[in-house]
Amino acid sequence: MSPRAPDLDSLLGGAVFGSERDRLARVHEALVRAGSPPVLPGSLAQPPVVGAPPVRRARAARPRRRLRPAAVAATVAAAAAVAAFVLLSGGEGPRRAVAMHGTATAPRAHADLRIGARDAAGNWLLTMRVRGLPPLPAGAYYALELTRKGRIVVGCGTFKTHPGTTVVRFDVPFRLGGYSGWVVRREQPQRRPGPTLLST
Repeated sequence: MSPRAPDLDSLLGGAVFGSERDRLARVHEALVRAGSPPVLPGSLAQPPVVGAPPVRRARAARPRRRLRPAAVAATVAAAAAVAAFVLLSGGEGPRRAVAMHGTATAPRAHADLRIGARDAAGNWLLTMRVRGLPPLPAGAYYALELTRKGRIVVGCGTFKTHPGTTVVRFDVPFRLGGYSGWVVRREQPQRRPGPTLLST
Protein backbone atom coordinates (compact mmCIF):
# COMPACT_ATOMS: atom_id res chain seq x y z
CA MET A 1 0.00 0.00 0.00
CA SER A 2 1.51 3.30 -1.07
CA PRO A 3 1.78 6.08 1.51
CA ARG A 4 -0.87 8.77 1.39
CA ALA A 5 0.24 12.01 -0.32
CA PRO A 6 0.45 14.98 2.05
CA ASP A 7 -2.37 17.52 1.88
CA LEU A 8 -1.53 20.80 0.08
CA ASP A 9 -2.78 22.94 2.96
CA SER A 10 -0.51 21.11 5.39
CA LEU A 11 2.44 21.74 3.08
CA LEU A 12 1.69 25.43 2.56
CA GLY A 13 0.64 26.10 6.13
CA GLY A 14 -2.10 28.48 5.04
CA ALA A 15 0.43 31.15 4.06
CA VAL A 16 -0.31 31.26 0.29
CA PHE A 17 -3.58 32.59 -1.20
CA GLY A 18 -5.22 33.53 -4.47
CA SER A 19 -3.77 32.76 -7.89
CA GLU A 20 -0.44 31.62 -6.39
CA ARG A 21 -2.20 28.94 -4.34
CA ASP A 22 -4.18 27.83 -7.42
CA ARG A 23 -0.95 27.45 -9.41
CA LEU A 24 0.68 25.44 -6.62
CA ALA A 25 -2.44 23.28 -6.32
CA ARG A 26 -2.25 22.33 -10.02
CA VAL A 27 1.42 21.41 -9.62
CA HIS A 28 0.66 19.41 -6.47
CA GLU A 29 -2.11 17.44 -8.22
CA ALA A 30 0.18 16.69 -11.18
CA LEU A 31 2.86 15.35 -8.83
CA VAL A 32 0.35 13.17 -6.96
CA ARG A 33 -0.96 11.72 -10.27
CA ALA A 34 2.58 11.01 -11.47
CA GLY A 35 3.26 8.90 -8.39
CA SER A 36 6.65 7.80 -7.11
CA PRO A 37 9.61 7.29 -9.47
CA PRO A 38 10.29 3.68 -10.61
CA VAL A 39 13.34 3.34 -8.36
CA LEU A 40 12.91 5.33 -5.18
CA PRO A 41 16.07 6.13 -3.23
CA GLY A 42 16.06 4.92 0.36
CA SER A 43 16.32 8.49 1.62
CA LEU A 44 12.97 9.34 -0.06
CA ALA A 45 11.02 6.22 0.94
CA GLN A 46 9.03 8.25 3.49
CA PRO A 47 7.51 11.68 2.81
CA PRO A 48 9.33 14.52 4.53
CA VAL A 49 7.97 15.87 7.79
CA VAL A 50 6.75 19.42 7.34
CA GLY A 51 8.86 21.84 9.34
CA ALA A 52 11.68 19.35 9.99
CA PRO A 53 15.20 20.61 9.33
CA PRO A 54 16.81 19.23 6.16
CA VAL A 55 19.06 16.22 6.63
CA ARG A 56 22.58 16.85 5.43
CA ARG A 57 24.82 14.00 4.59
CA ALA A 58 28.36 14.23 5.84
CA ARG A 59 30.81 14.58 2.98
CA ALA A 60 33.27 11.74 2.92
CA ALA A 61 36.71 12.96 3.84
CA ARG A 62 39.15 12.68 1.00
CA PRO A 63 42.28 10.74 1.89
CA ARG A 64 45.28 13.05 2.25
CA ARG A 65 48.01 12.41 -0.21
CA ARG A 66 51.30 11.76 1.45
CA LEU A 67 54.40 12.98 -0.33
CA ARG A 68 56.99 10.30 -0.66
CA PRO A 69 60.37 11.15 0.88
CA ALA A 70 62.09 10.62 -2.48
CA ALA A 71 59.77 13.14 -4.18
CA VAL A 72 60.34 15.71 -1.44
CA ALA A 73 64.11 15.23 -1.63
CA ALA A 74 64.08 15.56 -5.43
CA THR A 75 62.05 18.77 -5.26
CA VAL A 76 64.36 20.31 -2.66
CA ALA A 77 67.46 19.27 -4.61
CA ALA A 78 66.10 20.74 -7.85
CA ALA A 79 65.26 24.04 -6.15
CA ALA A 80 68.72 24.21 -4.57
CA ALA A 81 70.39 23.47 -7.91
CA VAL A 82 68.46 26.25 -9.67
CA ALA A 83 69.28 28.72 -6.88
CA ALA A 84 72.98 27.82 -6.94
CA PHE A 85 73.08 28.04 -10.74
CA VAL A 86 71.69 31.58 -10.68
CA LEU A 87 73.90 32.71 -7.81
CA LEU A 88 77.08 31.36 -9.37
CA SER A 89 76.31 33.10 -12.64
CA GLY A 90 75.79 36.54 -11.12
CA GLY A 91 72.01 36.32 -11.47
CA GLU A 92 72.03 36.57 -15.29
CA GLY A 93 70.90 33.01 -15.92
CA PRO A 94 73.52 31.32 -18.10
CA ARG A 95 72.35 29.55 -21.22
CA ARG A 96 74.26 26.33 -20.39
CA ALA A 97 77.15 24.90 -18.42
CA VAL A 98 80.03 22.80 -19.76
CA ALA A 99 81.99 20.49 -17.45
CA MET A 100 85.74 20.20 -18.02
CA HIS A 101 87.77 17.32 -16.58
CA GLY A 102 91.47 16.93 -15.99
CA THR A 103 93.61 14.96 -18.44
CA ALA A 104 96.32 12.46 -17.48
CA THR A 105 98.72 15.41 -17.12
CA ALA A 106 96.47 17.07 -14.50
CA PRO A 107 94.12 14.35 -13.17
CA ARG A 108 92.97 16.37 -10.14
CA ALA A 109 92.02 19.46 -12.13
CA HIS A 110 88.44 20.25 -13.06
CA ALA A 111 86.39 23.24 -14.13
CA ASP A 112 82.91 24.29 -15.12
CA LEU A 113 82.39 26.76 -17.92
CA ARG A 114 79.15 28.73 -17.79
CA ILE A 115 78.00 30.37 -21.00
CA GLY A 116 75.91 33.48 -20.39
CA ALA A 117 73.89 35.68 -22.71
CA ARG A 118 75.34 37.73 -25.55
CA ASP A 119 75.98 41.39 -24.85
CA ALA A 120 74.94 44.30 -27.09
CA ALA A 121 78.15 43.96 -29.14
CA GLY A 122 77.60 40.23 -29.80
CA ASN A 123 80.13 38.81 -27.32
CA TRP A 124 79.32 35.66 -25.39
CA LEU A 125 79.91 36.12 -21.68
CA LEU A 126 81.79 33.16 -20.17
CA THR A 127 82.52 32.43 -16.52
CA MET A 128 84.93 29.61 -15.72
CA ARG A 129 85.59 28.20 -12.26
CA VAL A 130 88.85 26.27 -12.16
CA ARG A 131 90.25 24.10 -9.40
CA GLY A 132 93.35 21.93 -9.30
CA LEU A 133 95.58 23.90 -11.68
CA PRO A 134 98.65 25.11 -9.76
CA PRO A 135 99.91 28.70 -9.94
CA LEU A 136 102.50 29.13 -12.72
CA PRO A 137 105.89 30.84 -12.64
CA ALA A 138 106.39 34.31 -14.11
CA GLY A 139 105.86 34.43 -17.87
CA ALA A 140 103.71 31.27 -18.01
CA TYR A 141 99.91 31.20 -18.21
CA TYR A 142 96.93 29.03 -19.05
CA ALA A 143 94.92 29.36 -22.27
CA LEU A 144 91.27 28.48 -22.92
CA GLU A 145 90.77 27.33 -26.52
CA LEU A 146 87.99 26.03 -28.75
CA THR A 147 88.37 22.81 -30.73
CA ARG A 148 86.76 21.28 -33.79
CA LYS A 149 87.02 17.52 -34.29
CA GLY A 150 89.76 17.34 -31.66
CA ARG A 151 91.96 20.05 -33.19
CA ILE A 152 92.53 23.45 -31.58
CA VAL A 153 90.99 26.13 -33.79
CA VAL A 154 90.89 29.42 -31.89
CA GLY A 155 91.88 30.86 -28.53
CA CYS A 156 89.33 32.42 -26.14
CA GLY A 157 91.70 34.04 -23.64
CA THR A 158 94.46 33.47 -21.11
CA PHE A 159 94.51 33.41 -17.31
CA LYS A 160 96.48 32.55 -14.21
CA THR A 161 95.37 30.68 -11.10
CA HIS A 162 95.82 30.85 -7.35
CA PRO A 163 95.40 28.10 -4.74
CA GLY A 164 91.81 26.95 -4.35
CA THR A 165 89.15 27.94 -6.86
CA THR A 166 89.93 30.59 -9.47
CA VAL A 167 87.08 32.40 -11.23
CA VAL A 168 87.90 33.70 -14.72
CA ARG A 169 85.65 35.71 -17.06
CA PHE A 170 85.95 35.96 -20.83
CA ASP A 171 84.17 37.75 -23.69
CA VAL A 172 84.09 35.56 -26.80
CA PRO A 173 82.86 36.93 -30.15
CA PHE A 174 82.68 33.57 -32.00
CA ARG A 175 79.56 31.60 -32.87
CA LEU A 176 79.96 28.78 -30.38
CA GLY A 177 77.76 26.35 -32.29
CA GLY A 178 80.50 25.88 -34.89
CA TYR A 179 82.91 24.21 -32.45
CA SER A 180 82.91 20.82 -30.79
CA GLY A 181 84.82 21.28 -27.52
CA TRP A 182 87.01 23.26 -25.17
CA VAL A 183 90.54 22.69 -23.81
CA VAL A 184 92.86 24.43 -21.37
CA ARG A 185 96.61 24.30 -22.02
CA ARG A 186 99.68 25.62 -20.26
CA GLU A 187 101.56 28.18 -22.37
CA GLN A 188 104.85 30.05 -22.16
CA PRO A 189 106.16 32.64 -24.64
CA GLN A 190 108.80 31.52 -27.11
CA ARG A 191 108.23 27.86 -26.29
CA ARG A 192 106.21 25.14 -27.90
CA PRO A 193 102.58 24.90 -26.74
CA GLY A 194 102.30 22.98 -23.50
CA PRO A 195 100.17 19.92 -22.78
CA THR A 196 96.39 19.90 -22.55
CA LEU A 197 95.37 19.96 -18.90
CA LEU A 198 91.59 20.27 -19.09
CA SER A 199 89.20 19.04 -21.77
CA THR A 200 85.48 18.57 -22.45
